[in-house]
Amino acid sequence: MENVARWLIPVALLSLLVSGCRQPPPVSTADLIERLAVRGPETYNALAERRESADVALVEAGLQHRRSRVRAACARLLGSYQDVTRVDALLPILDDPVPSVRDAAASSLARLLETHEGLAPVQRASTSDQARQSLMLAMLDSPAELIEPEWLEWLLSMGSDPRLEATMYAALARHGPPHGSEREALERAYDR
Repeated sequence: MENVARWLIPVALLSLLVSGCRQPPPVSTADLIERLAVRGPETYNALAERRESADVALVEAGLQHRRSRVRAACARLLGSYQDVTRVDALLPILDDPVPSVRDAAASSLARLLETHEGLAPVQRASTSDQARQSLMLAMLDSPAELIEPEWLEWLLSMGSDPRLEATMYAALARHGPPHGSEREALERAYDR
């Protein structure tokens, strides 16, 4: 009896220890998207690791969620996946009524698009002023972007549009005036 007790107690303790260490059941991507509304960073990170096409499709569907926080997080996630096939899903979100959602979509598009590709929606007459401003601010994240030939040509063709000027000033205000080589490059570009 004493021999049985000697091995039974450690086995019982080990069993209790192991049962307390069980992994929780996996959470579906759809549940994680719903949790974005209340559990931001931990849920966002869990979704960022899920890159299967079905998971990414659910994140894309999250762009239509009723809560703006979820829509913004889904827009940021799509940009983080570095998948240019998701650009078409992000473009309509530039017209979201909530500024943080528009800005998240614009930021993701700026990461996914080359300058000339990002200019296309900015130049379209059908693009709303809010969408245009969000995308321009995201694409002009660095004053050095202003010397890109496509931007320069388009900006110079616009003349003195007050909304465009306000957006340009806002982009520059985030970083301060260009210094050194950036300033010289801008001066050369605008002098040509």
